Amino acid sequence: MHVILVGECGILVLEFKSKEVQNMENEKEFLKVSDVARRLNVSQMTILRMIKDGQIEATRIGKSWRISTTAVERLIEENKNTRGEAKIDSNCK
Repeated sequence: MHVILVGECGILVLEFKSKEVQNMENEKEFLKVSDVARRLNVSQMTILRMIKDGQIEATRIGKSWRISTTAVERLIEENKNTRGEAKIDSNCK
């Protein structure tokens, strides 16, 4: 939505965006399931299961899923153990 203000000093155009649009613009990059699987060294099926189980936030676009790099970074941070190493879940093969 745009609001146009006209005053003595000129015209000012303000743009208002929904929170959802703002969040999407703040995301650095969106990745495909295959890209995330490759980065985390797991199968694509594991990533799809994680999406289904709510372990990683994803957006459905058409028939495919897209995952923000922020969501991947958050997943890694949330799964670190106290020594700073990623936890290994034996069920995620």
